[in-house]
Amino acid sequence: MGRILRWLAVFWTFLSPLWAQVDLPSPQAHLSQYNAQQEALALAGEILSSLQPEQRQRVMGLVGQIRGGSVQDLSPERVEELLDTIGWQQHRVRILELALHQSGVLEIVPEDKPAWRHLVHDALLFFLDKLSRQRLIDRLLTQLGLPPDASRGERMLRLADRTPSLQKLGQILARQPEVPEDIRNSLQQLENSISTTEPQQLIDDIVEDVGRQVLEQYRVEFADRVLAEASVGAVIRASLVFPGEEEPRQAVCKVIKDYAVTALEEDLDIFSGLALYFEEHADHYGLGSVPLSEMFREVRNALLREVQVVEEQNNLRRAHEYYSGQPKVKIPRIYPISTDRVTFMEFIEGGKITDAFVDNEKARSHLADQLSEILILDVLFAQDDPALFHGDPHAGNVFYYEGQDEPDQQSPRYRIALLDWGLAGTLPRTQRKQIVQLLLGVQLNDAKRMRQNASALVEGGIPDTPQDRVRVDAIVTSTLASRGKADPFTVLSDFITRLAQAGYRINFNLGLYIKAQITAIGILKELDPDFDLAGDATGRLGIMILKESPKRLLNTVYFPNWTQHNYPSMVSNEDIRDVQFQYIGRGFRRLGIWIWKGISFPLRAFR
Repeated sequence: MGRILRWLAVFWTFLSPLWAQVDLPSPQAHLSQYNAQQEALALAGEILSSLQPEQRQRVMGLVGQIRGGSVQDLSPERVEELLDTIGWQQHRVRILELALHQSGVLEIVPEDKPAWRHLVHDALLFFLDKLSRQRLIDRLLTQLGLPPDASRGERMLRLADRTPSLQKLGQILARQPEVPEDIRNSLQQLENSISTTEPQQLIDDIVEDVGRQVLEQYRVEFADRVLAEASVGAVIRASLVFPGEEEPRQAVCKVIKDYAVTALEEDLDIFSGLALYFEEHADHYGLGSVPLSEMFREVRNALLREVQVVEEQNNLRRAHEYYSGQPKVKIPRIYPISTDRVTFMEFIEGGKITDAFVDNEKARSHLADQLSEILILDVLFAQDDPALFHGDPHAGNVFYYEGQDEPDQQSPRYRIALLDWGLAGTLPRTQRKQIVQLLLGVQLNDAKRMRQNASALVEGGIPDTPQDRVRVDAIVTSTLASRGKADPFTVLSDFITRLAQAGYRINFNLGLYIKAQITAIGILKELDPDFDLAGDATGRLGIMILKESPKRLLNTVYFPNWTQHNYPSMVSNEDIRDVQFQYIGRGFRRLGIWIWKGISFPLRAFR
């Protein structure tokens, strides 16, 4: 749960304005003392008692209409009438507070972490307070329109409705095992099951943007329902016929939603004040010296990429070429009638990877191994330089579908499709070498190795001053001391957070890659609860090292090459010796004694 809390701290730090009308920071004891049910009754009593009988009757009639599920039928004028009647501005802060508590969102953070709940509470209250009048009214009406027995997951979804920044966070949390299962199940709807767009409206937008003549030239026909919808985009199926061809091609058309662009712009405007607020109150929230302005820019850039259609199209083309030689990976092909707002691409017949082979544990385990290879290990050990990686591999962006290869006779055929390339990055081999060294440092609990490679994570490197050396030493020590049973990438994420809190600016691509791997690990654990990333990586390294044996033997004889990393595995002979010493007496797991019989014999001569 520690990494989830740190992620929440970083993200919610970006969700609060500077000049809010609410009185913040809230008292430390507020959360333990607040009773939403009692406050709802008290507030309703105060409002109703202040109204004339005819006003009270109109208000109760409108509330009954909302409770009856007719929120969408209410005209803006009727809503304004209700608000003006109750004089809601004088009760506004209490209404926001009540809506926040009743949404259930604070229950993501455990009760035994009051400091974290306090931070999330105040950040969200600020965020709601700075929303435009209409978006705030929408939030309140959707909460009010839910039935009394609505689940906390459903209430969270309604709070995030039409709010891209909150929906993106929900996608991140949706596969994290530390989040309560019922909340995870609800948040997973944010991956591609949002429902705010009507098919005809989507088609009208496409016709307006692409042009009716072009659509007629390609004989485009649309489905009668929206296929999928996420935080900023909606997808509808279509068929098209290329000029000179007769057979139709199955396609999907992805459109950036107008309201999502507008909402995201407002979210980013709110962010402009939030960093200043938390920097001013850093001591109150225990944030230390977190470089909020730098981190805000990174989060802002990541969110902006969600609506940069041309960049996503370029990423898709690059990924299609990059993976063209891998038969088990599918990247949808872009069709030429795409525009800077609308993307026509190849349709992939399949489903979310977490829904694959639900009754076949062995097949799901094979799928986890394959996904680990594609998203994590193939990036680290890629022959291409730089290596390309998917920056947002949540389950809605990773599909499985029937392929031509079989992992074994008992398992179904499968391939993996990587969709939605709005977030992508590249890693040159020099940086990947250092990531491997950092991962070894975590596995071997080697503080020296982590210190030597920490500069790779920081933009421009870490200055070589006595103060910086002392600071980084302390960060490495605290990171390794708190790792517990966490996987190596989670520990590196913790390491990055601590470096950022110390004032270092994290390299965007490296930070994105490590965060993306945490998202991927959430999927891997769901496919196979026993999945062991460290063991999987060790097995891959063992095979690579065995193939490198001839060159390694020569470099053993020529002692100056003992520490070189110029191998496909990027692991030196000295690294192998360190691993051997670490695992003596405990077995070598997948690396295996059989590797050492072939490789370490010459090494032992130099001990």
